[in-house]
Amino acid sequence: MKLIEKQLVVRVLAETDVLWTPLRFNDVGAEAAAAIVERRSQFRERGLLLAIGGAQADRQQARRVILKLEADGLLCLRGRGKKRSVCLTRRGDDFARSFCPTLRIDESWHLLERVGRLHAEFGTAKHLLEQDILGIRDWDDATPLLELEDLALPLLCAGLLDACGDTEGRVGYRVTNAGRKALLRMKPAPPIELPKPDANARKKFNELYVRGLDERRRWRSTRPSHVVIPASAGDWPCRRETPCV
Repeated sequence: MKLIEKQLVVRVLAETDVLWTPLRFNDVGAEAAAAIVERRSQFRERGLLLAIGGAQADRQQARRVILKLEADGLLCLRGRGKKRSVCLTRRGDDFARSFCPTLRIDESWHLLERVGRLHAEFGTAKHLLEQDILGIRDWDDATPLLELEDLALPLLCAGLLDACGDTEGRVGYRVTNAGRKALLRMKPAPPIELPKPDANARKKFNELYVRGLDERRRWRSTRPSHVVIPASAGDWPCRRETPCV
C-alpha cells in the first residue's frame, strides 16, 4: 500500500472513531452533543463527508486514491461531486485498525457477548452503566473506563453497540438490534492477510484522534433547536435480584 493510501485510510478511521467516542456530558457541552448526535445520524445514512483541500492537483490525486481504495474493497463511496462521502468497509476497518493499531471488532467481540448476557441478567434491553459492565465500584479510577471505551469503540462504529451518557459524566452501553442479530451468528474469526502495525501510522492516528476530540467540543448542529438530554444519574437499570440504592 502506498503512503498516501495509508494516510487516507488512517484519516477516515480517526474521524470515525472521534465521531463514535462515547459522550461524557462533563466533557462535552449541550451544543456540541447535539451536533455529535446529528452527525452520527448522518454517518449511518452516508458516511463521512471528507473535506479535501489543497491545490487542484492535490484534490485530483486524493480523488484517485479514494477510487483506488474503493476498488480494493477498503472504502465505500456514496454521493457525487462535493457531496461525496466515504466510510470504511468491514475489511477496510480491520485493515486500518491493524496497522494503527487499535482493537478490531473480532478482538472486542467478547464485550458484545458480555453486554448481551448482562441484558438478560438485568432483565432489560436498556443501556447498562459502565461500572456494572466492568463489575467495579471504584468511581475514582478512570483507567478501566477508558479501557472499556477502547474495547467498545469498534463495536460502536459498526453499530453493534450503542452508548449514552448521564448527568454525572458516566456512560452506559447496550446491544443494538444489529448487535443482537450478530450475536446469533458465529464469532468472527481474525481476518487474514492484515498489515503489520506501523509506528508512523499509529503516531498519525493518535494526532488526528486527539485533535479531533478537541475539535468535537466546538461542533455545532445545523439545527439550533436540536437538544440532547443526558440520562438521569439515578435511572440506570439494576440486577433483578439487587435493589437499587
